[in-house]
Order: sequence, then C-alpha cells, then structure tokens
Amino acid sequence: MPNDRVILIKGDADKWYDQAIFILNQDTPSEKIPKDFVREAENIIRSYLVKKRKNAGLAKAYAAVVPQGSKPALVTRPVNNKKFDRLLNIMMFSGCLVIAALLMYGIFG
Repeated sequence: MPNDRVILIKGDADKWYDQAIFILNQDTPSEKIPKDFVREAENIIRSYLVKKRKNAGLAKAYAAVVPQGSKPALVTRPVNNKKFDRLLNIMMFSGCLVIAALLMYGIFG
C-alpha cells in the first residue's frame, strides 16, 4: 500500500482522540477528497460513537428483558393498518349478523 494513500491524524492534547487513520481508495479523484481531514475524522468518530451507544442501549434493554442463556420469545408488532382493521371489523360484524339470524331462525323458526 503506497504511503500517499495513508493519512494519519494525531490528536492534540485538547482533542478527545489520540489518532485517526484514513486509507484513501486508489480510484478516488482528488476533488472528492475532503480538505479538512480533522473535521472529517471527528464527524466519522462522532457518528460511530452515536451508533455504538444506540446499539449498546438496545443490547442493555434486550439483556434486561431476556435472561442470560434463554431463547428470546417471538416478538410481533401490532399491525397498524386502518384498511385491514376496518375490513376485519366488517367481517366480524357480518359474522355476528349471520349467527344472530341463525339463532332467530332456530328460536322463532
């Protein structure tokens, strides 16, 4: 790997990181390469830490719900579909009408 593709950024004493390393693609045009590598490194590290914290929060929540060594239960999300709900309600109402009609026919038949 040629040395002109590897960029090492060392953090100052006031920076919160020690160093950042960029390895450039061979076919990247020079106009696509950012001019401020320090800002780019900080943005990449910040977005990585946000994702890592979010995933760690999900992992903690998962560990709190599912005991160690057990299989997780199937988690289903409720369907939030108004058309489906309306159709289901109509079908249930129609079924109730049919049952009521059959009962009425049997009783008063």
